[in-house]
Amino acid sequence: MFDYNSNKRPEFKYAEHYGSMQNIYDMLQAGEPLQMDGRQFEFFCADLLLIEGFINVEVTKASADNGVDIRAFKNGQEYIFQCKCLSHTCSNKAVQEIVSANTLFKAYGMGVICNTTFSQQAKSLAYTNGVELYSIGTIKHILDKYICDFYEI
Repeated sequence: MFDYNSNKRPEFKYAEHYGSMQNIYDMLQAGEPLQMDGRQFEFFCADLLLIEGFINVEVTKASADNGVDIRAFKNGQEYIFQCKCLSHTCSNKAVQEIVSANTLFKAYGMGVICNTTFSQQAKSLAYTNGVELYSIGTIKHILDKYICDFYEI
């Protein structure tokens, strides 16, 4: 996880694709939905993972990515992520996609990041398969901690 007590913040690799963390934080604080397309959301999620202490975070190509939107490393282990920017609850399909993708990648960890919430079926399937879910609540929590602590708000 990012050392919030240090003066060094992560170097965001992809901010030119979605704006800034501060702007995203302000939108979420105002109760506004994230205004970005799916590809922009993938770039935002990659930078969010940097806050969470991941390194070598890479967004995969836009198509033919075998169900993986982001590859990242933490503690020497590879993690793969599926990102969903939706206007409705995230179903278990996203969880199925990342579990299926891991048969190819054989990553240590899997996650699904969504700008909304997850259905009960998605939560259940994720639990059964060891998939970490990042809902809008998790995203807000990460940004709250990062923005408030780093900028001493």
